[in-house]
Amino acid sequence: MLHRTLISLLCANAALAQTTELPLPLLAEVTPPPAVKDAVKQAATAASTTAASAATAPAAATAPTMRAPTENPSTPAATSAAPPAAKAVPSPSEPSAAAGADISLEIPPPNGLLPPSSNAPRPPAASISENVTINLINRLVQRGALTKADADDLIKLAEQDAIMAQQQKQALAETQAVVASQNAIPPLEPDKEEVRVTYIPESVKEEIRTQLRSELTAEIRPQSWASDESIPGWTKRFRPYGDIRMRYDMFMFPTGNDNLTGAFPNFNSINTGAPFDLTNAAGTRPPQLNVDQDRERARLRMRLGFDIDLEDGFTAGIRLATGGNNSPVSTNQTLGSTGSGSPAQGGGFSKYELWLDRAFIQYESGFHKHGKLMVWLGRFDNPFQTNSQIMWDEDVGLDGIAFKVSDKITSGLDGFFTAGLFPVFTSYFNFGSNNAAK
Repeated sequence: MLHRTLISLLCANAALAQTTELPLPLLAEVTPPPAVKDAVKQAATAASTTAASAATAPAAATAPTMRAPTENPSTPAATSAAPPAAKAVPSPSEPSAAAGADISLEIPPPNGLLPPSSNAPRPPAASISENVTINLINRLVQRGALTKADADDLIKLAEQDAIMAQQQKQALAETQAVVASQNAIPPLEPDKEEVRVTYIPESVKEEIRTQLRSELTAEIRPQSWASDESIPGWTKRFRPYGDIRMRYDMFMFPTGNDNLTGAFPNFNSINTGAPFDLTNAAGTRPPQLNVDQDRERARLRMRLGFDIDLEDGFTAGIRLATGGNNSPVSTNQTLGSTGSGSPAQGGGFSKYELWLDRAFIQYESGFHKHGKLMVWLGRFDNPFQTNSQIMWDEDVGLDGIAFKVSDKITSGLDGFFTAGLFPVFTSYFNFGSNNAAK
């Protein structure tokens, strides 16, 4: 009876050591619990009493060595992690020397350190699946990284996620199908003469191009369509320009202007006409300006010109313009008026004259990165700086030769110089006509 009690206590001690789950080095030497110590004391006292009553027994008797069962049936060997074996050390107060007994208790090692037993229960092998993720989870369960319950939960959650993803994909596909059906263009009826070819070789494409080019050329030539090859190259150097303008003028004068004493002489008429004698016997006044009679007039201006590119920096310009006379400051033609200088022009539905307004040759060259030289020869636009019509009328054209040099002095500061030679008055070639010596 004592042996069975001791064996039961030792097995309980071994089971307690298996459930502590402490690191292996810390359980190398374990102190037995107080219940084990009391059992050891009782066993030692009983053994000493038995040895003393037996007359033929030796003075010193050794207590039998008792071993606990090698395995704990309640715990699988593959998952056991109990601490190592420990010896029961007798307390100094125990009467082992007086009793002459040396009791040694050996606690078996934990099941995780014992060799596997063929009779121990094994975890059931998981069924092999075609899904790599499920196989990976089963392998983790076999190696003890996951429990069977956790693995089942993970697989169940993954299946739910897959079902949800399929439902979302199906809903999206249905939505796209509805939108596509609403925006779908009704199919066109195929043309009876239409021929669909899925692939055309390059040789066939080139043959089609050649045939189309020949047909178009044959159609264009009889109709005389213009093409780049049919237009001479020199015509591309001409750039035409022009404008037409109509204007209505009304002049209103206040009453009381001096129209009696001749205070407003017309100096333009005096200078362009024959000399006027202010001391004439008849007392005739020189030509006067209108200062008291309201006037209305309709005026026309037409200009037509060409810019010509002569290459190598040379260009030319020609412009024709209307005008009631050869005035240098106006190209306007008054409708219904003969003008002061041409009695046969206009009036009575007669025709108007065209004047040569511009005719020049220009040369332009850059003598370095920012410097530029320009030269004009003929009748050309005013090359001088014009800030206001008080200095120069915008319609004035100068005759002669002029040049302009411009250059960049510093950043934000440019300089230029303009000069020219302009004939203002040239006498008659045979002047004076009645003198032998010219």
